Order: sequence, then structure tokens, then C-alpha cells
Amino acid sequence: MSSKKTVKQHNPYQKYLEEKHNKLNAPNEIIEKVVKRATNSTMVNKKRIIEGEVNEVYEVITKDNQRVIVRISRSKHPRFEAEEKAIRLALMAGVPAPKVLLIEKVSLENENLTFCVEKKTEGQPLKNLMQNIDQETLKSIIAEAGQILSQIHSVKLDGFGGLDRDELYRSWEEFVLRPKQKLERITEAVKTMRIDINLVNEAIKILKDHTDLYKDTSPQLLHGDFSIKHFLIKNNHIVGIIDFENAKGGDPVFDFAWLNYFYGQVVPIDWLKEGYKNKDLFDSNFETKMKLYRLHLGLGFIDYYEYEKNEAGMNHTRQKFLEELKNF
Repeated sequence: MSSKKTVKQHNPYQKYLEEKHNKLNAPNEIIEKVVKRATNSTMVNKKRIIEGEVNEVYEVITKDNQRVIVRISRSKHPRFEAEEKAIRLALMAGVPAPKVLLIEKVSLENENLTFCVEKKTEGQPLKNLMQNIDQETLKSIIAEAGQILSQIHSVKLDGFGGLDRDELYRSWEEFVLRPKQKLERITEAVKTMRIDINLVNEAIKILKDHTDLYKDTSPQLLHGDFSIKHFLIKNNHIVGIIDFENAKGGDPVFDFAWLNYFYGQVVPIDWLKEGYKNKDLFDSNFETKMKLYRLHLGLGFIDYYEYEKNEAGMNHTRQKFLEELKNF
């Protein structure tokens, strides 16, 4: 018992999450009212979930035994409405995703809150089960994830970038080269992260030198944060894919690159490819695009994690960024 506590205390990322979530405390009476409107029942139990980096999150049980997830955003530009659109499209394509019951904005004296209430999917995040799953079972689950990812990508969209008007791009090339537009901010961030600015300029040049690979992309629905944190497992099968908040229109290879960026050491990308239906995606450019998109992600995370002052995130990003540059 004591050893588990010690690990938790010395996990920098967990400490960051706990400190951040401790500062997020929406009034209980407001949560009760929102839950009532979403479920037409009274909240009887509320448990905080300390997982994500953005929202205040609770698992709620109502008097008539409905189980819902309540997420609360303090952003000036909350993404819940765009996420609900992505979930709706994914559900139509047969993806096991949670149904959104209510999105509501609440103005308080000192802050504006946006609530999203969705039905809880019974299951545990795969990330939390990794130590108790044998390799063959894990391989089977990841193949399932590949099949589900095919269903997500089967949805055709009209534009690139986020599913709200504030995040649209004229082309996929413009999205991939977004770090160039943020160079001033990234230049400030690398000072804290001890990264040579010349390496950032080199990375942006690499992205620019491969624009021919982005030009013929048609916008398909991307999950945007496809990872083992968001695969809900029950009886060794995926019963839900959650957190479509970063969903966007773009190149399907981007979702492969995202999973590979964070979990490539424990989840072989070949397992995901095995379950994926459209094998034409894995052409001669697939590996190169994976490398380019991981480089794009690294540049974005330099900005994000330094802004958040997330020490664990900054350390991981610096290490990954230097590794990815060696691929070119």
C-alpha cells in the first residue's frame, strides 16, 4: 500500500493534474441544477475524475440511477458543441461513443462556465488496465481500435481543422504548417525548455519541404486525441471511444501519428493497422507522413506545455522533439 502512495507522490504528471484540478471547483448547487435539466432527476452522488488536462470532470449518479459524466470548461472558446457534432457523426458511422444529453453555459460573478453532460459508458480506460492485460489480449483490443478508427475516418467533412468556425483552415497544408504562424510564441517557449531555436526553424523547414504530401488530402473526420486513455474496455473489448473534443477534418494518418507519438513504445502501430479497413492508406508515403505529423505535434506541444507550466509535459516534449528530428 505504501509503495503505491510513494509512486503517486513522485509522479510529476499526476501531481500536475491534482494541483490543476484542485483549483477547479464549480459550485455544487450549479452542478445539481445542470444535472437536473440534463436527466430530469436529482443528483445523489458525485465523484471527481482527475484525468484530463482541460476540464473539471465528475461522474454523477442520479436518484433514478442514471450515470452521467459532467465536464465543465472555463475556456473562452469551449469545444463542446463541435465535439457533440463529431460524436453525432461518429455514432451514425457505428462508432461506440457516448450520447451528449446537454450543453449549457452558466455565467457566474467571477467566471463563465460551459457544461457538457453525457451518458456514462460502462468500462475502464485501457491505459488503466495495461499492467493487467496479456499481450495477445492487448493486440486484439488494438486491432478493434483500428476497425473503429476506420469507421471514424469513413465520415467525410467539408473543411479542414476543428468542427467549429473558429478553427477552420483553407487546406490541410495550412493546418500542418500552423507552427510557422506560432513561431513567435514557440520562440519564447523554447527558452524555458532549453531547446535551440535553430532546431525549431529546422523542423518548420522540414514540414515546408514536404508540402507535396499534404496537397491532395480530403477532409475526413479525425478523433484528434486517439489514445489508450480514451478506449473504454469491458470484458476485454472496446465498449466506448470518448473525448472527441479535439476532433477535426484532415488526413487519417494524423490519428495514427497521435497514438504513436504518445504510446508507440507500448502499442505497435502494426496492431492498429491490422484492424483498419482501408489498407490503401498504408501507401509508400504513410511512414513519412507519420514522422512529419509527429514533428508537427512536437512543435505544438512545445507551445502548449510551456504555457501550462507542465514540467512532465515539457520534459517529454523536449525528448520526443529531439528524437523526431533525427528521422530527417
